[in-house]
Amino acid sequence: MKNARLATYVSGGLGILGLLIAGLGYAEFDFASGVIDVKPFNLYALGALAPAVASPFLAAIAVIRGWGAK
Repeated sequence: MKNARLATYVSGGLGILGLLIAGLGYAEFDFASGVIDVKPFNLYALGALAPAVASPFLAAIAVIRGWGAK
């Protein structure tokens, strides 16, 4: 059960991060070379989105460490 929750949180966090980068147009990917070029971005907007992106990763750490276990 613990491993399933951990995998869910990690994959959810990576999915959110990938969707944000692609959806907001902050990076371009070159299929030929495999290089990701990050475009300039607003640091304040990133700060506003950071808690939503970081929460699945923090939840995964909580599962690993056993926080909240009965």
